[in-house]
Amino acid sequence: MAKVETIDVTTSEGANKFPLETNDIYNMVEKVASQNIRSAKNGNALEDALYEYEVDKGSVVEEAVIKMAEAQEFNKNDSSRAPLDPSVLTKYFNNWEEKQFQTTTRRDDIRKICIAETSVDSVSAEIIGSLTSGDGAYDFEKSRDLMQKSTIKDYSELLGGKPSNMKGVIYAVRDMFNHLKTNNSDCTTEAYKTYTPVDDIRIGLPDKVMNLMDVTELANIFNLTKEEIFGKIVVIPVDDQIEDANKYTVYVYDRKAFGRATRLYEYGQEIVEKGRYENHYLTVDRMYFHNGLFKATKLDCTEACKAALANIITASAS
Repeated sequence: MAKVETIDVTTSEGANKFPLETNDIYNMVEKVASQNIRSAKNGNALEDALYEYEVDKGSVVEEAVIKMAEAQEFNKNDSSRAPLDPSVLTKYFNNWEEKQFQTTTRRDDIRKICIAETSVDSVSAEIIGSLTSGDGAYDFEKSRDLMQKSTIKDYSELLGGKPSNMKGVIYAVRDMFNHLKTNNSDCTTEAYKTYTPVDDIRIGLPDKVMNLMDVTELANIFNLTKEEIFGKIVVIPVDDQIEDANKYTVYVYDRKAFGRATRLYEYGQEIVEKGRYENHYLTVDRMYFHNGLFKATKLDCTEACKAALANIITASAS
């Protein structure tokens, strides 16, 4: 048996084609030693960043906030004061997007490519799993876009400027946090005095900012342990983004300010016996929305982050 020409050479970086060779001693084509067939994975890295609404019936999400009562002069002799009904602020959301993810399994063809240690069922499961991975990738991008593109309060207006170094970023994050948990009316789209419960406050940090930040110092300024401060932080992956504003903007917000509602998340399949294949579907109906009744702030920290980066990374000569 003649030596079979090598189709491709596998290096430590791998190869895109099978390196077909014959064994030098036994003059036979060498077999695959181990085979792992997996689907591309994706996890939504922004879990717990948004407020979740599970919708079973209807199509409109209603959010209402009752404004706090205001102080009035007390007159113990006045027994005829007219009723004073509470002021209620209401918002409605109905921007649903229905998406469907599809993939096909062909068990006969899967069987042809599997070696003994690889089961047809396991490969089929990986192919079907690509549906949820696709939904996870889409959900992540929509969730991140919601935070980055919503019209929320630019905290530089309240801070009086932007941080010039990472200590300034840590100070600003703490100041933003304190501002949310204090009674004020400048971080909502409706002007009404409110505060945010500490349990609902989230700190959205792009991973580019997180990498430059001293997390211990951040925890200390909050009088929290690292574990406790991480319970507040939402790390936002931004490696795929180009704009500095996306890579270096931090967010401190009431979790209820960003909503994600799901009214349909359903898997289905159809078996096509004539063609010996199965179509698999994941149908998802969600909406993503900014609820301006609740506080949200952002702060562009590009200057501070680039200064910190310049101290640790030397720019390449052009």
